[in-house]
Amino acid sequence: MKKVFVVLSLLLLSILLILSGCGGSNSVAPSSSTSQTTSPTSTPAGAAKYGGDLRIITTSGPQNVGYMPKQSFADATPGTLWAERILELKTDGTLAPSLAESFDFSADVKSVTLHLRKGVKFQDGTDWNADAAVWSFKTSLETGALGGGKYITDIKATDPNTVVVTMNAPFYQIIYRLARIYMFSPTAYQTNGEEWAINHAVSTAAYQITDFQRDVVVKMKKFDGYWRPGLPYLDTVELTTVKDPATASALIQSGQADAWMGSTAQEAADLKTQGFKIVETATTYNVLYPDSNIADSPFAKQKVREAVEYAIDRPAMAEALGFGFMVPVDQPTHPGTQGYNPNYPVRAFNPDKARALLAEAGYPNGFKTTMIVGQTATNAGAIIKNYLSDVGIEVELDIADTGRFWGSINGGWTGLLYGPLAVNPQFSVAWLDHVGPQPLMKFASMAKSQTYLDICAQVESAPNLTTMESKTMDMVTQAGLDAMFIPLTLNMGTSTFKANFQTGYYTSVDWTYWQIYNDYWEK
Repeated sequence: MKKVFVVLSLLLLSILLILSGCGGSNSVAPSSSTSQTTSPTSTPAGAAKYGGDLRIITTSGPQNVGYMPKQSFADATPGTLWAERILELKTDGTLAPSLAESFDFSADVKSVTLHLRKGVKFQDGTDWNADAAVWSFKTSLETGALGGGKYITDIKATDPNTVVVTMNAPFYQIIYRLARIYMFSPTAYQTNGEEWAINHAVSTAAYQITDFQRDVVVKMKKFDGYWRPGLPYLDTVELTTVKDPATASALIQSGQADAWMGSTAQEAADLKTQGFKIVETATTYNVLYPDSNIADSPFAKQKVREAVEYAIDRPAMAEALGFGFMVPVDQPTHPGTQGYNPNYPVRAFNPDKARALLAEAGYPNGFKTTMIVGQTATNAGAIIKNYLSDVGIEVELDIADTGRFWGSINGGWTGLLYGPLAVNPQFSVAWLDHVGPQPLMKFASMAKSQTYLDICAQVESAPNLTTMESKTMDMVTQAGLDAMFIPLTLNMGTSTFKANFQTGYYTSVDWTYWQIYNDYWEK
C-alpha cells in the first residue's frame, strides 16, 4: 500500500476509459420473432426547447468518421453523434428499432430477416434502402468489422425494404453484430473513394459533419431532412479533442465546453462537487494482457501469469485510482453479469504466492519485461510496475499514443499490455468481440486454450438465447482458470454535462448508442 501512494504522490492521476463496448450488465435479449415501432421522441411535452449548440470535449478523438469497414472501436464509439445503425441497444439488453423497424429469426435460427424503415434519405439525398444496407454489411464483413463472419453465408436484399442474412449454423448473436454496423452512403463512397470516405461522413443521422480535423475537432450541423419527425433539437454539435484531463476540466468549468465525453474519474469527482451533472455506467474492465502467444515469452507459462495476478492488490488499486468510480474485480467479470461465477477460485493479493509460482516456473530471480499503456493510463501503469517489482518482475513502461496503442492490440506486442475489456448489456457479445475465437479486437499476442475455444464455440452456436447464456459462465470461468489475461478493475465510466442539459446518455441506451437526436437544453 505504501508504494502505491508514493507513486501517486509523484503523478497526476488519470485513468484509461477506452470507449468500446458498453453499458449495463444484466441482459434481456429479443425474442425470436420481434416486431417493434419507434416513437419520434420520449421527451415530455413542453420540457424541451429547439435550438442551441452543444460543445463536447473528448480525450481521444476519432481517426475515421465515415468508413465503417476500417473503423476501430475508438472511431465507432463517438460515431453515433453523426451516424446511425439499424437497431439501438438498450441498457436492459433489448434492441429498439432505428433504421430497421423490426427483425425476425427463422425457426432454426439460421437466418434473420430485417424489415427496414421506408422513406429514409442519406444526407446526400440518395435513398437509404436494402441495397445500401447490404453494401454496408458486406463491406464490413470483408474486413472483419462485422463480427461472426464465419457463420454468414449470404446477405441479400429481397426487396427494397427487406434484407435477409443467412447462416450455416444457429447464431443468435448475429442481430447484435448487425446492430453494430453504421450505415453510410454507398453512392458517396463509390463517387469519392475510400480515403475521402474515411474523412467525410454521409449518413442518415440527425447531424451531418461540416468539418473534420483529425485529433482536433468534428463539427456537425442539424440535418434538415432527418427522418424522425420534430427532431433533432440542437442546431449544432461540436466534438473537440483535448488530451490533457486537467485542460478538459478547466474548459468545462470556464464555460468553454458543455459536456465531457468519458471524463476521468478524478476530474468527475471534482466536477460533481461543483454542481455539474455526472452520468455513469459500467463501461470497461481494466485488464493486463500477456504476450502468451509468443513461445519463448515468460508469459507463455501459466504459472507466470498466475503470479502476476497474485502480485497485484486490486482493491487498493481501485481505491487509489477510482475516486469512487472504480471497482476491483477478482474474476474476469463482476456480479450481475451472465459470466459471473459465485464459486470462482479467486487469486487474491498474495506476493509470497506470486514469488513461489515464479520460482516454480523457472524464474526464482524474476525477469525483465515491458508493458504498453495508453497515454491516459500512466498512473495505473506505474502502480502495476510497482507491484510487479516487489515480486521480481522488472517492468519498463511503454507509453503509446492512441494510434500505436490500438495498433498493438490488433497487430501484437511484447510483454504486457494494459487495455480494455468491454461490458455490454448482452454480456457474451462484447466478450466475444474482445476475446472470442474471431474477435473484432484482435489482442494478437494473447494465447487461448483449446478448451476455452471449444466453450466459445458452444456459446456462439447455441440454438437459443437460454442455452447461449447458460454457457457464458463456463466460457468466462475457463478464461480465468487459464489466466488468459489478468482482470484488475471495473470502470464506472463517467461523462460530465452542464446541469441544464438533458441527455439520455448512459441511461436509456448502451453508451455506444447515444441518442443525441433526443437531447436538448432546458427552457
